[in-house]
Amino acid sequence: MGYDIDILLKTDLYKDLSMEQLKSITDKNYGQFKSYKKNDRIFNEGDKPSRILMLISGSVTIARETYTGGRVLISHIREKGSLFGEVYTFMKQPEYRVYAEASEDTVVFSMSDSIITSSELDEEISTIIRNNLLNIFAHKAYTMNSRLLVLGASSLREKIARFLLQHQTSEGKLYVCMTREEMADYLNVTRPSLSRELGNMTKEGILDLDGRKIIIKDQQRLEELV
Repeated sequence: MGYDIDILLKTDLYKDLSMEQLKSITDKNYGQFKSYKKNDRIFNEGDKPSRILMLISGSVTIARETYTGGRVLISHIREKGSLFGEVYTFMKQPEYRVYAEASEDTVVFSMSDSIITSSELDEEISTIIRNNLLNIFAHKAYTMNSRLLVLGASSLREKIARFLLQHQTSEGKLYVCMTREEMADYLNVTRPSLSRELGNMTKEGILDLDGRKIIIKDQQRLEELV
């Protein structure tokens, strides 16, 4: 299946490039679109990093397997244009220490890391891409620090409160695009423990649950938990 390259102009990596500049990249075969079915592995732990990967459609789970056969969720990628696994490539790591799995039918744009260093590309193009990468890395660092703040909580209830407050907008609306299983993985707790604590907070009037939707009923009591 073919894809129009103009979709790449809407991504953070290629923003500020013209269509002519983008075509100069794709014409040199620096990247290609790849399709994956649900549950397909995009890369495994132990694979050698050699590409920069960008989500075009669908979603990707980044996780690490435990010795007991479980998993620790690192992130769940849904936003189109998001890069994943690129840190291992740029740091010249010998192997991935996580795996990437398609959470649904997914399309990925797979790029050679030489796109950053190739002398064949115009210097202006390389500069734009490098600057865009710096912005992407800064955003990822901020996101990781936010998660560390959640995981550093002393109790499950405090973890939940910090998590919900981080996902609340300035208007008080709450956006949590995770299943309960994904949320439990993110908080590094078991699904039953999470469900039990959410149920307790609902009984106490702090939250209300409507399927996957979580509604904050008592903002003040929730904020007092952190």
